[in-house]
Amino acid sequence: MQEVSVVAWRKFSSLDDSKAFGPWACMIARYELLMARRRYARDRLVLAEDVVKLLAEEGAEEMSLRHRQLEVLDACIGKLPRERRELALAAYSRDTSIRELATQMDRTEGALYQLLARIRKQLFDCMNRSLEQT
Repeated sequence: MQEVSVVAWRKFSSLDDSKAFGPWACMIARYELLMARRRYARDRLVLAEDVVKLLAEEGAEEMSLRHRQLEVLDACIGKLPRERRELALAAYSRDTSIRELATQMDRTEGALYQLLARIRKQLFDCMNRSLEQT
């Protein structure tokens, strides 16, 4: 898995459409797995090629579910009150730490973590309701 991440990182500039990231990453994973299989061909623990193909097909099928989950998550984030939405997005951005957010909001880190847990629960419930309806 780490090798796949490294290869994907190196080849990221070749990705033309960010919406196609999932299938693109799966293709890289499949090729890396096939190359590893060839390297360890004499090892008794290597997966058969038909098993690798089956895993790739199942992974591709799962991509549509993951895409749907992301669409639902976006919709649920959009339903949050503005303050909660901005907090959730800021808390998970790379540029901000919880400590910095707590200071900006004049709250303790513990209080902020509790608020974020409530927001995550709200998003989780919204997603479950939405996904059950489809």
